[in-house]
Amino acid sequence: MSKTANPPEPTPPSPSPRRVLVLQGGGALGSYQAGVYQALHNAGMVPTWVAGVSIGAINGAIIAGNPPELRMERLRAFWEGATSALVPAPVFQTGDGRTLFNEASAAWIASRSLSK
Repeated sequence: MSKTANPPEPTPPSPSPRRVLVLQGGGALGSYQAGVYQALHNAGMVPTWVAGVSIGAINGAIIAGNPPELRMERLRAFWEGATSALVPAPVFQTGDGRTLFNEASAAWIASRSLSK
């Protein structure tokens, strides 16, 4: 005759809910995420944890890396810089010229947006 183990005791719920904000990648989706975060922010829903990949990681870093009262200002500044006409389009649309242009543009946007 075999004995069966007693089931484990249920874990009591945590005293306060955890709000986890998970942000995925995809360029245009990143600006959408900023708008959704603004709605959450306006409703007073502050995330406990933030996780993201690609553009979601950039948005997540801006959100998690700033105090709640500055998050929207910094997120807006990043997206205004990222979507403005910063420099003329590259002469080379493919190859090394385009790669260099993309890398230089990303570095310029990141340095301007994160230094404020």
